[in-house]
Amino acid sequence: MLRILRKLNLLLVLIVGWQVTMLFYAQPVSGQATPFLYRPYYGNFVGVSSSFDHSFPNYGIGAPRIFVKWNGGTITEPPNDISVIDGDACSVDGWSCYDGHPGYDLLLSYAPVVASSSGAIFYAGWESTNHDLGLGLKVEIDHANFYRTIYGHLSMVRYQTGESVGQWQIGTSGVSGNVTGPHLHFEVKRNYGGSYRRTDPYGWRDRYNNNDNSDDPWFNDTTNGVASTYLWVDNPLQVAPTYSNEITVDDGDGVFNTYCLSGNYWWTENNVTAAHNSDLRYTHPNGDSTNCYATWQINFPSTGVYEVRVHIPSWAQESRTHAARYTIYYADSVDPTIKRTKTLVVDQHRIGYLGKDANDHNVWSTTGQWLSLGRYNFRQGTNANGYVRLVDAAYIGTHSENTASLNILFDAVRWAY
Repeated sequence: MLRILRKLNLLLVLIVGWQVTMLFYAQPVSGQATPFLYRPYYGNFVGVSSSFDHSFPNYGIGAPRIFVKWNGGTITEPPNDISVIDGDACSVDGWSCYDGHPGYDLLLSYAPVVASSSGAIFYAGWESTNHDLGLGLKVEIDHANFYRTIYGHLSMVRYQTGESVGQWQIGTSGVSGNVTGPHLHFEVKRNYGGSYRRTDPYGWRDRYNNNDNSDDPWFNDTTNGVASTYLWVDNPLQVAPTYSNEITVDDGDGVFNTYCLSGNYWWTENNVTAAHNSDLRYTHPNGDSTNCYATWQINFPSTGVYEVRVHIPSWAQESRTHAARYTIYYADSVDPTIKRTKTLVVDQHRIGYLGKDANDHNVWSTTGQWLSLGRYNFRQGTNANGYVRLVDAAYIGTHSENTASLNILFDAVRWAY
């Protein structure tokens, strides 16, 4: 009898497990999802340069040359005008609405990128071993509600795979991957049938009646498609912080120093127009080992939160590392006597690139680029809980660089209270 009861209990467990599994995978194809997204940056709306293509959003691979916007507007081949012009995402000749685009390109130039909602970092790193392809340096966040958000073309990644994040800065926009200029590629995926499929966070046709017309070509692609629903909260603004009392430490200042375990592999370059105070330091990447490092430190006027920014000169263009590793040493927000650290990765390779001019020539910043590394709590005074360090190691995930053909640049660091 006992043996029979055990078998019945095992059978019940299997049935419950199967029901839970079916519940997980049997997500509704259509229907209104609960809005949960905030803007993936601080401040007011920045504008869109390219929209989601409802006609096979897979960069046009294996699909007809047609672009379909969220409101049903269609371009069959440039320069045909889109049938519905509302001025918020597409140029009239179709150039910005290119075939197969699976997300939204936001006009964010070397600016903080903020998580649209809290979650866990599903992936942080390069999309491809060829860093000039695809989304380049990217972050993908799993929000534990059958949705994931993706942030591409980043110049800085602040968190590693597996870490949890709230609605704060996760990176900085840039020009990694295949880009024509600095911007943020923002993409959303929805779980359907156990796989994550690209979806339009602005829905289809109407904010509240997502597919009542039943004419969304992406929804009707039964092999790859999924319903698109409006996912934005009513007030998606993420308030921008305000700053004061900026303190800058250059590579030649007294509170900057370099150190190498053996030899001296930091070299100085003078008379560089795009460098802060016209000089910079550099070395070569050393793979996943650290032999040399440089440190910036200040006397903090008060305990509190400061944004850390680094200056990347437009020098040795496209001959700079893809994986410079900065570590922020900062104070615990509850007990400032406790030291915390955060290591992040900056793709210095093309920072300062602004796009092409009318003659198709590359345009670079003539003054270099200040890049945000995020906000941290620091303790008043000069102490071991407050400095920035850059090492000659250069790696992220499985990617590492160890070559004299690339450079790691050291210039200035700025703390903004």
